[in-house]
Amino acid sequence: MTLKTFKLCIYPNATQRQQIERNFGMCRFVWNELLNMQIQRHDNGGKYLNEFQMNYLIKPLKRQYPWLKEADATSLIAVSHNLHLAFQKLFKKQAGYPKFKARRFA
Repeated sequence: MTLKTFKLCIYPNATQRQQIERNFGMCRFVWNELLNMQIQRHDNGGKYLNEFQMNYLIKPLKRQYPWLKEADATSLIAVSHNLHLAFQKLFKKQAGYPKFKARRFA
């Protein structure tokens, strides 16, 4: 089996760049909200929610914050997947506790 790679560069216009930045911001917000929910569950004696259970929490978040509906759904699901992987690394003692994400200015 041969693997091929392609290197490409995208050049978004101003409106596309703004939408990409908004999507990144919404993903960061969902990461922080899901992480906060996991911390609160742990403090209250609850069990860890796995990736699929966190996916079900995205829908109520979209109802609570209607502006999240503008985000790409697959990117929000990828956030719960990445947070789950971060917790799995924590449980296997390969990495530290997942951190809240702050906005970085370029």
